[in-house]
Amino acid sequence: MTTARQEQRLVREIAREWGQNAAERCRQLANGLDFSHDSVLVPTILQLAGTLRGKKVIDVGCGCGFLTEAASRTAASVLGVDISHEMITHARRRFGKRPNLSFEATSIQERAGMTKPVFDVCLANMSLMLMPSLDSALVSMRSILKPGGRLVFSIPHPCTWNTFRRDEPSESFDYWESHAVVAPFRITLDPKPLPVASTFFHRALGKYVEALVGAGFRIESLIEPNAPRNSPPKYLKGFSYPRFAVFSVVANMFDRERRPRRHSNGLS
Repeated sequence: MTTARQEQRLVREIAREWGQNAAERCRQLANGLDFSHDSVLVPTILQLAGTLRGKKVIDVGCGCGFLTEAASRTAASVLGVDISHEMITHARRRFGKRPNLSFEATSIQERAGMTKPVFDVCLANMSLMLMPSLDSALVSMRSILKPGGRLVFSIPHPCTWNTFRRDEPSESFDYWESHAVVAPFRITLDPKPLPVASTFFHRALGKYVEALVGAGFRIESLIEPNAPRNSPPKYLKGFSYPRFAVFSVVANMFDRERRPRRHSNGLS
């Protein structure tokens, strides 16, 4: 079990890692170097989110703000939140003048403590695997969504990610055991890794399903997006199996006894 103090330490460490990586990561995205982000993940997330016209959206783990900005083109308002102050600074610098777009340096748990269920849609692109407590994050996301609100999130596909990335030796990788992984962040079209190795949490696919149901969500769809036909040949080489999983889930009628938790099993 992870204590509240241990979880807070992990959150600070992950915020520090992405703070040091912020400038380079935002450079990659601004220059169109992350093909997965631009051509696989963001299109799939926006497709599953459905029409955003007139809706209030929150983007959790918004990073540099590119998905946040894409959602703001049709949504009534979009709030991007991220634990990295440096990421939020980059997002505000690039997109901060949009009238229906705002950014806050905070965690979803802290934001949930200040917010009633006012959001129609919650987006989380490759951010849930960075959160030490999956249960706490999902309960917090549920608590800020209106009944019937939608959460769309992407994760590295737990079944295949290590085969593709080789962040852990295959002989010692344990799919069934939830665990932290510290590894360089690399993308196919930019061979140089980000300056600081970053932490993410491997969890079996069933752990996500269990946590979603426990948080009060109903699973509507799970997509394993394929690479587009116009993908660079170098990118296609690693796509003989799915790299990512994208969920679309709907908030059930709110159970008033279910509250955002500060901590739980950090590797749940």
